[in-house]
Amino acid sequence: MIQDNMDELLTGLRNIFARKMRVIDQMPTLAGKELVTRFQMEAPALYVAPIGGSSDGDANDLNFGILAVTKNAQSSTASRAGDGIEIGLHKTMDVVMQITGGWLDGWRWISFDFPDDAAFNRAGLDVGLVRVATRCTNPASDELLAFPADSLPDLLGLTAYFDVEPFASAEDHRAWLDGEETPTAPDAVATVNLEAP
Repeated sequence: MIQDNMDELLTGLRNIFARKMRVIDQMPTLAGKELVTRFQMEAPALYVAPIGGSSDGDANDLNFGILAVTKNAQSSTASRAGDGIEIGLHKTMDVVMQITGGWLDGWRWISFDFPDDAAFNRAGLDVGLVRVATRCTNPASDELLAFPADSLPDLLGLTAYFDVEPFASAEDHRAWLDGEETPTAPDAVATVNLEAP
């Protein structure tokens, strides 16, 4: 349900912004300096992430955030307003609100703001967030029963990698999960094997 709606939202954004944005994708799972560096490389860009939801029993309201990231070497004013070549942050957010205010069936924008983050400001990035929502019904109980039991593999075990300060990089963490060699190693590894019933 969440992924299907996020894919629908991404498709709608890509159909409108395909020639104006370098990247239109799910929000990367990075933080801090790594996230700022990625935003610098990919701007202008739009990123989508689920940010919550609620249910009344019959239907669900799913909330997503659309983060718009722009930059412009000319000036911060050009980054926000555009310069005739690169789309500006304000126009990007206007179009996102139009898309989710009627163009994309079933979606509505809830609010918008301009996060003030010193790291983004130092990197010359302008960032805006539009919160949007869609409503979807719960599947019927017979549809839930039709869920194929063999579509999920059995959980046979679990391996946990522990990293304490000073922390390794996110790249090293991903490499550990993929079983690749890195210059750093986890501080501890715990493996639990489960026996089949």
